[in-house]
Amino acid sequence: MYPGFCVFQHSKVFGFLMALAKVKCAQVLLEAGAEVDALDKNKNTALHYAAGYGRKECVALLLKNGEAVTLQNLDGKTPIDVAKLNNQNEVLTLLEKDAFL
Repeated sequence: MYPGFCVFQHSKVFGFLMALAKVKCAQVLLEAGAEVDALDKNKNTALHYAAGYGRKECVALLLKNGEAVTLQNLDGKTPIDVAKLNNQNEVLTLLEKDAFL
């Protein structure tokens, strides 16, 4: 991250940062009370970003912490749709498995 940058002061980029964070950092944020299903201005969640970037470990962590795979962004896309669009097949498998539990 950037020196002096506090994710809680910049909640609009939280999902993006959560998705790109190392899993341990994401876990610390969640344990500190970060909302797992926080939305950005385009209604993307951290799971949308993690799915799109193929961050399998972050996807697993977010799912474990209760993030919903069915939330749609402003384009009507779910994290499953985003994973498909970006050919993130391993992530897609995780998301689809969670969707049918």
